[in-house]
Amino acid sequence: MRFFSVAFSAFLAGCAVLTYAAPVTLGVRQIGNLQCNVARLGVVKSLSDAKSALNTLSSAVGFVFCLQPHLVLALINLFLASSSTTDAAAVQTAQTAVKSAQSAVAGIGISLLTGQTAPANLRDQTAQGITDATTALQNVTSTDPSLQAALSALGTAATNGENVVSECK
Repeated sequence: MRFFSVAFSAFLAGCAVLTYAAPVTLGVRQIGNLQCNVARLGVVKSLSDAKSALNTLSSAVGFVFCLQPHLVLALINLFLASSSTTDAAAVQTAQTAVKSAQSAVAGIGISLLTGQTAPANLRDQTAQGITDATTALQNVTSTDPSLQAALSALGTAATNGENVVSECK
């Protein structure tokens, strides 16, 4: 009986020490609150929407040149082909910029999931990718609806990115 009471006392003393011990920090976690995570998901979704719209737009502005028997039609076609080439280059620039932003977002996600502090340069890379893609599309002359869809998605990504900065502290 005496052994049981000594063992029980030692157990209670151990519990008391553990209860009042300082908490152990396992690493900075930046998981964030609900608004923060909604904004983060908004960036991911918007970039995905922009990528899809740019893929559609890329097909629409592809270089097309057909030989025409009439001089006037040939000149019109040459103008359209020239415009199409410029548009195609701008769309390709926008696609590269969105890919860069998505790569940065993936890096931030990996940091968050592994308990690391997300590098500030990845946040800057995300913002720069969104800005570069939007800038590249400003002078595209295509009337394809996917141009407006891409610009809209990039605008939403920028807004969500600003919300991430303000909500995720």
